[in-house]
Amino acid sequence: MIGPRFEGRVALITGAGQGIGRQIAIDLAEEGARVVVCDIKPEYADEAVKEIGDKNGIAVSEICDVSDRAQIDELVSKVVAAYGRLDIVVNNAGILIPATIEETTDKLIDDTININLKAVLWLIRAVTPVMKKAQYGKIINIASITG
Repeated sequence: MIGPRFEGRVALITGAGQGIGRQIAIDLAEEGARVVVCDIKPEYADEAVKEIGDKNGIAVSEICDVSDRAQIDELVSKVVAAYGRLDIVVNNAGILIPATIEETTDKLIDDTININLKAVLWLIRAVTPVMKKAQYGKIINIASITG
């Protein structure tokens, strides 16, 4: 049963196609939020949206490469245009370098910094004006040892 705790709220979760992000998306939907499942992999995002829908939640998928600031800005604009608000953001996307230091390339280092650090700051910067205008907003930043 959908609960009223986040009724009428819009939540955006990055890396929501699997793992912790997916469960957070499910939990927020169960509490009444309209959820935007953001992931770089469409199949994962679509599976999460289906699971939420099967539990009578409301969710849509948005594909976004959070290592690209322009895509983050576009994502936030799209969500606000569609819903008129953005109340909750969960910065969950992350990657782990799957190599020893000797095997780590410059590209892998750049990708890790862009996704695990810069993307968090870019998304916060993009949503802050929206949340300030609404005089409401919750931003949750998550990190784990697996990315």
